[in-house]
Amino acid sequence: MSAHLEGLIHRVKQGLSAVELVHVPHDRWPLPAHAAQPAPQPEPLHIAVLDSSFNPPTLAHLALALVPASVRAPPTDVSGAPRALPALGARLLLLSVRNADKSLKAHDATYAQRLAMMVRLAQDVAAPRAQQVLADAQPGTHAAQSALDDPNVAVAIIDEPTFVGKSQVLHEWLQTRLAALGSGQAAQHAPQEQPRGSLSPPVPKPELDFLVGIDTLERIIAARYYGDSEDSMRQSLRQFLSAEGDGSRLVCARRITPGSAESPEDRERRVAKASCKYIEPERVTMIDIGEVVESYSSSEVREKISQLDTAWTRMVPPSIADYIRSEHLYLPSNEQH
Repeated sequence: MSAHLEGLIHRVKQGLSAVELVHVPHDRWPLPAHAAQPAPQPEPLHIAVLDSSFNPPTLAHLALALVPASVRAPPTDVSGAPRALPALGARLLLLSVRNADKSLKAHDATYAQRLAMMVRLAQDVAAPRAQQVLADAQPGTHAAQSALDDPNVAVAIIDEPTFVGKSQVLHEWLQTRLAALGSGQAAQHAPQEQPRGSLSPPVPKPELDFLVGIDTLERIIAARYYGDSEDSMRQSLRQFLSAEGDGSRLVCARRITPGSAESPEDRERRVAKASCKYIEPERVTMIDIGEVVESYSSSEVREKISQLDTAWTRMVPPSIADYIRSEHLYLPSNEQH
């Protein structure tokens, strides 16, 4: 398994492929597993993309991947107006092997180890008990009544450091994959000759909904990621998030940061005001995933493990805790085997 993952990582790093699928629930992903009668004008296919370092995946990642079933209050846009979430046809857990902010540190999980954990997370999302795992982590809450009929969740890797770049590459790659699937050719199979004069059935247009935390939204509207140029940032965000460009959207989870001098409400107002300067309000949907879960972070999990504080086990799904233990991840050097 590890050698296979390393091979996929190598292909992406060397530019041999733009995107590599690591795990799919079936060969037709992102379409439904079972083919339906093609519509003359198919509806857009909304794909939720959870892009993160997954170092390691936490219950906050699980809650984001389970949207909309994990949402605890009516969503709004950044102006506060009610905003319904789209019907998601597929989900993608995405890892970039090039991060705009972070590089691998000595005690970090390797990319192959992160991918192995992401596959476990994808399987958790598809499991009937996923909602109960979240409810168990938040006293006084109950498992959401709205389960996911078909999570349709895949895992992939990409070599793009920014959301703008990821959106563009994913759109192009998905359009190619959907066209191949529409022709009855799964991406891993060799193309077959089509009968002369035959027309491929119409395929849905992919529309991406990036699942992020408010800290990530802050980075998306920070000029330092665009050469410190507001004009460059404005143009990039227009390509990323406007209907005339990629047409992507952001689904942003509110976040509690323990120890922060700024209240979550003040932070949201500040970030919302800043984002409205560059992004149409309806392109960003704000959601609640629960006060306990939204306070969890990968960095806190790593810190607690390094301090031999077992409280970390309450912050990650059980399958991830099992993997961390089996691989002896994030331990101080004198505790590693």
